[in-house]
Amino acid sequence: MEIALGRSDGEYVFTKPTGEKFQATNFRNNAWINAFIKADLQYKVPYCTRHSFAAWSMTLRIDMLRLVALMGHRDKKMVFEVYGNYVEGLEQDVMKILEYFGQDFIAPEVKQHAMITMQQALMPHLAWQMQQPVYPIAIP
Repeated sequence: MEIALGRSDGEYVFTKPTGEKFQATNFRNNAWINAFIKADLQYKVPYCTRHSFAAWSMTLRIDMLRLVALMGHRDKKMVFEVYGNYVEGLEQDVMKILEYFGQDFIAPEVKQHAMITMQQALMPHLAWQMQQPVYPIAIP
């Protein structure tokens, strides 16, 4: 944020290259919608990114007070009530989420937890794979 503030000469922190005020509507119409079209994805409003950020953060078990501050909410209870139901099923994606956020996002002890969670999630699949017969193949 300090970098963004340092780049701003005017009243607004985030501006267009021309220095004009950033307009969310222009961003949505000119960039956001086009990205969904090009990626051939079902459209989601930009606000959905808050839900993803909160759910991914909770999945990685970052400090809840930090998440409350980042989200601008008043307390942990509100974060759990609003975003808690989005966490279910994300445990299998812990490593992808961690890779996306980057190593600096969470504390070292949580990184260890993320690794253990991933290993636990993979164990049933690996055990099943180990029980499958191996068939020799001919290499031409």
